[in-house]
Parts: sequence; structure tokens; C-alpha cells
Amino acid sequence: MSKVVLSGAEFRALCERFQSPKEGTHILWREFSDCVDEIFTKKNLEQSVDIQLDVARVDTLYGSAPPDQSDHANVAGVIEKFKFLINRERLDPKSFFQDQDRHNHFKVSPKQFKQTLTLLGIEISDAEVASCVRTYGNKIGDIEYLPFIRDAACLQYVINEPYSGSRSTYVNFNIDFTGAKDISPLMNKIKDHVMRNRIRIGEFF
Repeated sequence: MSKVVLSGAEFRALCERFQSPKEGTHILWREFSDCVDEIFTKKNLEQSVDIQLDVARVDTLYGSAPPDQSDHANVAGVIEKFKFLINRERLDPKSFFQDQDRHNHFKVSPKQFKQTLTLLGIEISDAEVASCVRTYGNKIGDIEYLPFIRDAACLQYVINEPYSGSRSTYVNFNIDFTGAKDISPLMNKIKDHVMRNRIRIGEFF
């Protein structure tokens, strides 16, 4: 799937939607490709010249799927790990992202976001990065790190709070990545990835 982050449930939903009527586990890959390619153009335009088309110079955001419940869970897990490390080491969280943001646009690419957290010793999966993109991403797919830092509420303390007696505040995270639960947001997710990376999906079949 050209590095599109899919859960097992999402993959099975795609297989069920584009299942071939023939015997065996065959997929209608041409129909799937045509469905995804609709983000760039409509099929059979040469046969129907009266098809109404959108204004290409106005509609610049294709198939952007909003964050779902699993995305919120993934982002919450990343924020907790990030906040725990920043508070423990007394670090300035903004400075690490600014090293990647040379033009001070307060945004970084998903790759730079993952590299920054990996540099800090925070393990983050591709699924968690994709959830952060859908939550904090802009129209071109970059992650705006200021809202992420604000939601983490790093280095905020309560003075003279009663001592709890616990040695550590570490919480073990076990987040189940279930993905989209409906075929419509799932196809929007795939179309969004194909559009941003300019992928020729037919080359993978």
C-alpha cells in the first residue's frame, strides 16, 4: 500500500469492498485505482463531455480525513510520553523543533517531527505520526508544533503540592491501533496520502 499506515481492520475492509466476484481471494485492483485517482481527475471524460468538474485552482485540499477516536488516543499517548520526558529532564521543548524549523514558520514535516522525538529518546510509530498529522497538520501535511507543545502543557507545576510518596509517574502505554471504521473515511485517508506524495498507484499492481 505504498507505506500507507493501515490497521488490520482497515485492510480487511478494503479487501471486502473491492472483492472480486470470482472464486478465490482476488481484488478488483483496477476499480480501486480508479477510485483513488478521482482525487486528480474523473474517469471517462472523453466519453462524456458534459460532466461537471470542480474548479481545480480553488479546491486544493483533497480527501483530508479528520482525526477519529483512535487518532485522539494515539496523540494522547505521544503527548504523555513527550510531557514526561520534558518535565523529567527540564528541557525547552520548543528549541528542539526550532532546530528543524529554519524559516521560523512554526511547522515541521512529519519526518522531521519523528526525527525530533526520536532524538529525545521517544519511540513513536508511523501510525502515531499519521495521527499527529491529522490532528496538528496543515493543508500541505506539515505538523504545527506550537499547538502540540501547548497541549502537552510542559514545565507547568503546582507549588507546595502534597507529596504522594510515589517514586515515578511513568505510565505504561498500550494503545490499540484500530484505524478507520468506515470505508468512506478510509478511502479519504488513502487519497490524501496519494495526493500529498504524488503516487502513481497503478504502478503497485
